[in-house]
Amino acid sequence: MRVAQGGTQVFCPYCSAVKVCQAVPTTELGKPSGQRWRREDHKDIQWFRRGRRCVACRKQFITAEVDEGFLGELVELRNALANIKANAEEYVKESTAASAALDRLTKSLSVLRALNVYEEADFWSFRLLAELGLSVRAVNCLESEGIILVGDLCKRTADELLEVGETVLHEVREKLAKVGLRLWEE
Repeated sequence: MRVAQGGTQVFCPYCSAVKVCQAVPTTELGKPSGQRWRREDHKDIQWFRRGRRCVACRKQFITAEVDEGFLGELVELRNALANIKANAEEYVKESTAASAALDRLTKSLSVLRALNVYEEADFWSFRLLAELGLSVRAVNCLESEGIILVGDLCKRTADELLEVGETVLHEVREKLAKVGLRLWEE
């Protein structure tokens, strides 16, 4: 013998439990009428839609009856997406750590480069111009301008050295570059 309960036992999303729910037209829920639905862009996805009202909490919602194979596929896709998300989050953590390590390495390299330039400049600061391998003419022209040491030369700009001639300026740049030095503001 069947006992009337005022509806069908269905999971109520508001009560988070199986409750007796009445069938209501979907139009009462602001949705189009009709119970049989399918996706035009996915012809294999079809469902039977019903409006429901929970007898216990009086909230309304929509349920859908779908093929169980479709639910299995949905669960597989959900699991795959969860794995992708977990992998992506791990990738973001690892790439953030790698980026921070790269920043630290870049700073360390900058310090090493600065030390190397300082040591090179310090080594050459008190050396005579001739030790750079400049021609006698270039050394004489520079000395006539009061430039005796390599350190003095590095404190001059290209514009200042144009007074001794473009040929000498070109030779100076070339010889300084060979030992890792340059003119001021270059």
